[in-house]
Amino acid sequence: MTARRAVLHVGIEKTGSTSIQAAIAQNAPLLMGEGFVTPALEAEDARGARILAKARMNWKALDDPGWLRLREAIEQVEPGQTMIISNESLYARGLAFERLGTLLDGFEVKVVLYVREQAEFIQSMILQNQKKGERAFDFRDPDRFEPFLRRRNLNYYQMCARLEQVFGDGTIDARIFDRGSLVGNDVVVDFFTAIGVDGIESMMKPPQSNSSLTAEVAEALRALNAAPLQEQRYSDLLDAGLRLSHNGVGSKYFLTEVQVGLLRARFAESNRQFVSRYLANADEIPEAVAWCDPGSSPDLGEVREAIVQLASAAPRLNGRWGGGPNVGRRIFGWGWNLEESDKRVLASFCEDEAIARFRLPFTRRFQRRDEVRVTLIPVSVDQDPGPCAVSVNGRDLGEVMLLSEPIVFPCALIESDDLVEITFRPHNGGRALSTQFKALEISHH
Repeated sequence: MTARRAVLHVGIEKTGSTSIQAAIAQNAPLLMGEGFVTPALEAEDARGARILAKARMNWKALDDPGWLRLREAIEQVEPGQTMIISNESLYARGLAFERLGTLLDGFEVKVVLYVREQAEFIQSMILQNQKKGERAFDFRDPDRFEPFLRRRNLNYYQMCARLEQVFGDGTIDARIFDRGSLVGNDVVVDFFTAIGVDGIESMMKPPQSNSSLTAEVAEALRALNAAPLQEQRYSDLLDAGLRLSHNGVGSKYFLTEVQVGLLRARFAESNRQFVSRYLANADEIPEAVAWCDPGSSPDLGEVREAIVQLASAAPRLNGRWGGGPNVGRRIFGWGWNLEESDKRVLASFCEDEAIARFRLPFTRRFQRRDEVRVTLIPVSVDQDPGPCAVSVNGRDLGEVMLLSEPIVFPCALIESDDLVEITFRPHNGGRALSTQFKALEISHH
């Protein structure tokens, strides 16, 4: 009888797990055709599995309802099928391993684990946590750094030995998260190759999604978040900080060369054992430069000022403005008349030239492909402002019929700062001035 199989993708964090999970969801029909299934193990408030094939549950709580759903999903796996369970922090859930081992009794199990050199990983993980304002701390303070480090199991040999003890000899496929060691130089291709997917060449690859902060930007954000008179929302400041980090402001490392050397010495022997017994796609864990250069660090005051300046330059729109007065007054500046109506505002031209300004979220930049489309929604379809000359960030886009056409411009126009400035020059003065717009919608293509 053909065996039932299970693939456990257990981490670790900051090794492309989000991309792997998005690819699993995006290519579900192809995977199903090859016998791979993924349970929809979503918590009550989580996003749908169609977006991210991540097993979301409280793995530490053995009475979590997710365990019942998981057991039911496992029972539905047919002979010849392979279930994929993915969660990037599962490697650290010791009790969960034993429970999973019991639930998967009789399955052929393969555990896929991606790792990074410890000094790189811990710095990346700490800066990732800094994105959540309530978790931010002074990571340069040894009294805060060391406890964070101790809470992480970075002994990869012990980690794999514990997994092997539960799931059996030969079940561990540990892989280094290093571009040169990945199949196709890509973690998604590498993962699907490792688990035996055949149709990789026809699979859709999700866009990159998980942005990181630099150390100096993270410090500036922590200071801004603690400022009692700070006017901008933290989410706007964070988005601006991520953009500045992407543009090269600051360093992705904060440890000194001495600290990195001590950290690597701490794991030298266990890494040697890990490479010898478990590492499948490399002969060593590469040790690149993973420390900061104090002489090249930007001034923190200047970084804070740059974050505030970018965040306040224009309102950030996720996809739509629906008439909110506070945001509307910031979008529609020169050349617009704003009329309040039922706690909303309606925008209309009042000059022969009008300017609208807003900022697209940097965190969604990878959803943009070739172009951005902006559509103004009139109060009534009977209102038609007629042809309107339009330019975006200084580039002339010609005439647009605003009632029936979106404003379309290439993503390259906003590549440096995500700012959009649209200049309108309506031709039919009276008709254009009488047209009121109630919403603005943004889409990416």
